[in-house]
Amino acid sequence: MHSDAFFAMGKTHTVCQDYARAGKTSTGRTYAIVSDGCSSSPDTDFGSRFLVTAAVQVLEQQEVPDPHSIIWRAREPAVGFVPLRCLDATLLMAYELDNGDVQVDAYGDGVIVGVRHNGDVEVWEIDQGGFPGYLSYGLDMNRLRSYLQEGYGKRVVRHYLNGELLKTYESQISISSTKTPRIEGFNLECECWFQPEVHKMVLLLSDGVLSFSNHETGNPVPLDEVLPQALNIKVPKGEFLLRAHRWFLTKECPKRSWQHSDDFGAAALILED
Repeated sequence: MHSDAFFAMGKTHTVCQDYARAGKTSTGRTYAIVSDGCSSSPDTDFGSRFLVTAAVQVLEQQEVPDPHSIIWRAREPAVGFVPLRCLDATLLMAYELDNGDVQVDAYGDGVIVGVRHNGDVEVWEIDQGGFPGYLSYGLDMNRLRSYLQEGYGKRVVRHYLNGELLKTYESQISISSTKTPRIEGFNLECECWFQPEVHKMVLLLSDGVLSFSNHETGNPVPLDEVLPQALNIKVPKGEFLLRAHRWFLTKECPKRSWQHSDDFGAAALILED
């Protein structure tokens, strides 16, 4: 498998709060990870990097990474350096399992894309109403309770195949009422894994992919118009995503009068050699 990552600052930002990384663990398992820091929280450019780095470290130790381990490991470099709210960031992870399949975990909003060998394109669009359920809420139960009491924590996932809506999933973050309270529903609650026999690529995108607009007309650019450009990868080796997305943002977008207001983060796996 091959992997690569790319991120770029949005037009309305003064610092890029998205971060993405791709690579292999010491045992040879391939991964691709993207994180999107909350614009209204402090220093989330640091936090998104802390989260991604922590996720890589946990992947070295666990086949299926435990989110509790990720957020507490990400907390360590933040303590005494920046406010813990810097960890208010989404986390999308695609990683190779020991059997060669690829699993995707999603904490917060974003877009997951799977491309099949026959050319079919599957899309999972994760919507949390602009208030994602960050893993950082797990560091402070009082803060999580307030988040839920204010009516947040609902997740709507729309699953498309070649642009046609197949199914809508709904779930809710909650705190169990057991003797020892547990947080439930943080991760994506729909089947989302990929097999090399069926899929040739998995692409993870922060919600910046939904922020494209035509700067001449002010009209938003629909996701189904942006995705063909984001998937236009000529040579699926080396820095394939860096090449493709840099070309897309610097060459194709100006031709089309497109711009993205939010940060744009992406990470991908090529499942075939």
